Amino acid sequence: MNTYALFLYENDEFVANDPESLVAEYSNWAGQLAGEDKLAYAEKLNDDQDFWLGKPTVQNHTSKLTGYFVFYAPDFAEAKKIATTHPHTKYGGGLELRPIDKID
Repeated sequence: MNTYALFLYENDEFVANDPESLVAEYSNWAGQLAGEDKLAYAEKLNDDQDFWLGKPTVQNHTSKLTGYFVFYAPDFAEAKKIATTHPHTKYGGGLELRPIDKID
């Protein structure tokens, strides 16, 4: 299995009227992956603190990284299928999927 990181981004268009329901929905999504032994790690990032050194490399400064999931899939095609099932985009959020290269 290969390892992938799914990054969650939000901007002013992100709408979550009921944060508790949102957390429950995201937890259910993660729980399904965990039940299939595909979830490695998932966390929400703190909204109040960040620190940059050097120039920010993000081209779209209107979006903020708000969380991530690390999961396993046999290949990038399957990882994309898994990513498309995440509910974040239905609230106006963006997702970025990246393979994690193992360094020996």
